[in-house]
Amino acid sequence: MWNTQFPSYSSPDVELTVAASLAFQGSNVTLTYENGQEKSEESFAVLRSGANFTGVKTGEDFYNKFCNPNVTQTVAAAPAANTSAPLPKPAPTIQGYPFPIVRDSGANTTSGYFLNGTGYDNVAVLSVLAFSPAGNIGAVEYLSNFQSTVSSFLSQSKAAGKTRLVVDVSANGGGFVLAGFELFAQVCRYLHCLDWRELIFSQLFPDAPKFQADNLRLADSLVKISRITDSIPNNFTATTTAEKNAILALSNSAVVSNLIPGGIFSPEGTQFKTVDQILAPVSLKGDVFTAYQQAPLNSTDPQFNLTGVGSRANPPPAVFKPENVVILTDGTCGSTCTIFSYLMILQLNVTTTVIGGRPMTGPMQSIAGVEGAQVFPLDELSDAASAVIALSPQSEQAALKSSELGVLADGYALKRLTSPTFAGSVNGKNAFGAKDSQTPLQFLYQPANCRIFYTKEMLFNPDAVWKRTVDATWTDPAANCVEGSRVAVNGSMGLDPLFRMGVNAMGETLGGAGRIGGGGMGLMFLLVVMSSVLGLL
Repeated sequence: MWNTQFPSYSSPDVELTVAASLAFQGSNVTLTYENGQEKSEESFAVLRSGANFTGVKTGEDFYNKFCNPNVTQTVAAAPAANTSAPLPKPAPTIQGYPFPIVRDSGANTTSGYFLNGTGYDNVAVLSVLAFSPAGNIGAVEYLSNFQSTVSSFLSQSKAAGKTRLVVDVSANGGGFVLAGFELFAQVCRYLHCLDWRELIFSQLFPDAPKFQADNLRLADSLVKISRITDSIPNNFTATTTAEKNAILALSNSAVVSNLIPGGIFSPEGTQFKTVDQILAPVSLKGDVFTAYQQAPLNSTDPQFNLTGVGSRANPPPAVFKPENVVILTDGTCGSTCTIFSYLMILQLNVTTTVIGGRPMTGPMQSIAGVEGAQVFPLDELSDAASAVIALSPQSEQAALKSSELGVLADGYALKRLTSPTFAGSVNGKNAFGAKDSQTPLQFLYQPANCRIFYTKEMLFNPDAVWKRTVDATWTDPAANCVEGSRVAVNGSMGLDPLFRMGVNAMGETLGGAGRIGGGGMGLMFLLVVMSSVLGLL
């Protein structure tokens, strides 16, 4: 939180919250510094661009114009992104960074560098500011270019004889889940890892560091969505517009794809065959959740394949070793960035160095952002609830509308969190480390192995930061790490025995209560598996 208050090379547009607060702090704001100096500034308001107060004379007018989702507003639609047009030619460098050896073709988030100078000429640096594009670029276009950019960087590193790697994820707040897995897949292949498909899915090496486990809270509405969707027969034919829209909403739902057999597996690789197996409750801290699950990432696709899959099945040989890789963060690594980082830290024992923080000694977290496994768009939550109500027997619809499911379908609160140009979302899945089935990652403290402070030069000179990272990681950690900040490398890659339980051992304690017919929709969701992993975090 401290680092996010100050501009740096990775986040040059940051402003102090106190300088741009959403809350009124009085007619004046006065800051008193430790040396006794005071600075006072008069408060003033700035209306957001596009805010139209025409007709707003009372608080009720304000509410109906800006806050009431049930009042239709006339808002100009944002122009649709042209995902088929070629990307514009990017500038030679990303703002604030030196000239790269390789960079992405317009996303402005991924670039690679070689360090120069005695003690640094064997070091390559990969900067990943986000796992998504900074502009309106289609998902497949971004992912394909991200993949080729990283691949080019690694091959050039090998050709140049680089033996050490700094992965800079400063200011990285996340993005496409698939991009995080792709980066791990590529780096892992270059780090002498097991085959990517074996690393994540195969049971050929039961003691190897392969792992993915998530779950969802068993809210009553989630259970109903799962069971009602599963009860729709495969031969169901929609006859009304409402039914057609409902089927379409369920088929495209990132939420539903986690709840129906066909596209998800247990952590040990067994495919879930029934809803009962998926909903088999896991009890944590007095609450209940779905069974631990993982989504398949080793399926081939005509548009995009992860490294190690399909057309990308045979990547080049290794370049770096795990002990010669360091992840550099500023503590803001979140969402997809945490997925990538935890894979590197917990499965490969890769070292982390963190920069900045409050003016105090001691360790600092390397991963401190949102650490969930997938976000669910709020409109999809509401649409899924509406869809299952519409597809339920007429005799049951009234009861469903009066339940929690009906509140979700009405979506009053959800609509207030969205806008015509931005669809709100919520983290909906816990992620777990291999050693602990009881504590989701967002509750874990993950300190960096070393901490360094910014100097004046380092704030806006990434080259200086990268060289200090090299010094603190390999050259002389004792002299370069902040006092008391050095923490031992993870060192253990054990597996919690509960994650080895097959789906048949998970129990089916929820039984068939609430079902309204024979299952069959699961096959439909094989077509939308990617929605579980392509979504933004």
